[in-house]
Amino acid sequence: MAGEVHYIDGVGRVTVVNGLAHIDIVAVVPPTQEGAPPQAAVTHRFVMGLPQYVRMCSEMAGHLTRMEEKGLITRQGPLQS
Repeated sequence: MAGEVHYIDGVGRVTVVNGLAHIDIVAVVPPTQEGAPPQAAVTHRFVMGLPQYVRMCSEMAGHLTRMEEKGLITRQGPLQS
């Protein structure tokens, strides 16, 4: 069953409350003032059980490893905040 399709630019804040992972989904939006930088805005929020969140993270890590093995991506090391 396919649902709605939404373009996203990334994942924002992830918090865990009462055993549920709350995941902010963000998209970059144009600046409101001329000359200001674009901003990331929360467009959706996923809420899932912690076991499902852990499984999703594990599956995503596996996808990254397979893409790297196929030469589709190159990891550049950890991101600095």
